[in-house]
Amino acid sequence: MRQLLAISQYCQEQTKDLVIPTVGQNIGDAWFSDMITAFREKLTKYVVEVSRPVATKVVNDTRKEVDKQIAEHTKSIIGVDLTPFYRASDIQDVVDTNIEANVSLIRSIPSQYADKVEALVLNALQTGQTNEELAKAIAKLGQTTDYRARLIAADQMGKINGQINKARQLSMGVETYTWQTAKDERVRLDHRHKQGETFRWDDPPAGGHPGEPIRCRCTALPNYEDILID
Repeated sequence: MRQLLAISQYCQEQTKDLVIPTVGQNIGDAWFSDMITAFREKLTKYVVEVSRPVATKVVNDTRKEVDKQIAEHTKSIIGVDLTPFYRASDIQDVVDTNIEANVSLIRSIPSQYADKVEALVLNALQTGQTNEELAKAIAKLGQTTDYRARLIAADQMGKINGQINKARQLSMGVETYTWQTAKDERVRLDHRHKQGETFRWDDPPAGGHPGEPIRCRCTALPNYEDILID
């Protein structure tokens, strides 16, 4: 979450440095397009540099945490450490897909922000807003952008965790799981009803597997009946 908030904050800092001081000093017909172009180029250059490293770290850190959780759960249930049997190649496609999806989401933050800044500045010029009024509107945009960054971060953590968990369990031969909630007041009602219930990976319940619904913090605990041999 910190990384995405940092991207949002960078966008807002560049607005204060490049956009707001320029408004009111418009000289010539091309100043607006030149200013917006320079602003967009600055944001694009920054996000291109940081998006892939951030996405890669988030996904790989989640993969390590999922593998650790499954290993601990496995050892506590059947007394066997399956960590030596984990293979990165078994879930690499899922890891790569999540990295690409998160690169796109991260890059959408400054892109959408720049679109809205451009619209706000254009509206200010057309309606005669003061710089102070424009600054307030841009500050409000910054707050909504921070909120969107937090929403993306929270939502993606659940989705990445859920997809990697599913891929790792299937690679182990686990076909069913037990639904586990976060067990707090924030758990949505239909997920509380699923607590402790067993589901098949190839037959998702209404609303999807754990982590798939927006901001879902539930997880899927593997059931080992499918891989245990009497």
